[in-house]
Amino acid sequence: IFIGAKNDFSIKKFFEPEETISVSSSEALQELPQVKGKNNYLFVITGKDEETLYLTGIMQTDMDSVSYKVCNLLPNTSLDGNALSAIYKNGGMNNLMQAVEKDLSIDIDYYIIMNLSDFEKFFDLLGSVNYPLIQDIKFKNSTGKDTYSLKLSAGEQILDGKKFTSLLRYYVNEKKDCKLANDLVLNSLNQLINAENAENKETLFKEFIVLSKTNFTVKDFSERTDNITVLADSRTGVNSYNVEITYKNGALDSDSKSSVKSYFAK
Repeated sequence: IFIGAKNDFSIKKFFEPEETISVSSSEALQELPQVKGKNNYLFVITGKDEETLYLTGIMQTDMDSVSYKVCNLLPNTSLDGNALSAIYKNGGMNNLMQAVEKDLSIDIDYYIIMNLSDFEKFFDLLGSVNYPLIQDIKFKNSTGKDTYSLKLSAGEQILDGKKFTSLLRYYVNEKKDCKLANDLVLNSLNQLINAENAENKETLFKEFIVLSKTNFTVKDFSERTDNITVLADSRTGVNSYNVEITYKNGALDSDSKSSVKSYFAK
């Protein structure tokens, strides 16, 4: 199924056509579907125990401006005095959604829950992404149930599901840098929502339903196939918005809350 910058990311070579195919002018100029509307998604990645909250992200697909908007939150983000991780562990996704909506004054349409293993599997079904690192990263987390390690060199890296998830956890859980986490997610969205995956969207959606817990139904998917067509088309030029936040005493500060409310307004 994330003030503003339009990003141009390289596409994995696998998805490039191997040869040029001649088409008629009418085919080449075929118009894209007319789309509109905005939807907000709350995406959660848990440990294999499906209780430990590692990653929480808000994403909007804005078809009015044809853009992605992404905001990652730290697991210990305080919402009305309670940490995100504790709200999820004690009350599940419904309580988490309600807390996010109330504290940030936004409406969430859909939730998506995946554990680490299932998320990595689904990511690999979509492909891999090219991601530029400005410095070497060498890190090992050997505590807890879901240990991970990273050994990446500066420069362009090819990330599969495991490397992507580990890098995202590193940015969020270790560096506490939601801006970098947002950039990684936006980079990946722009590469993985592509023509090849759009062609196989029905098969991929079936796998998504198997690997996730979500309120996004077959009907919701069917009503948004035109959105996928537009977002995946190379002519579109999708905009990407990294919604930056800052914290004060464990909670989002007032400016950040205003920014989130503005970006994710519908």
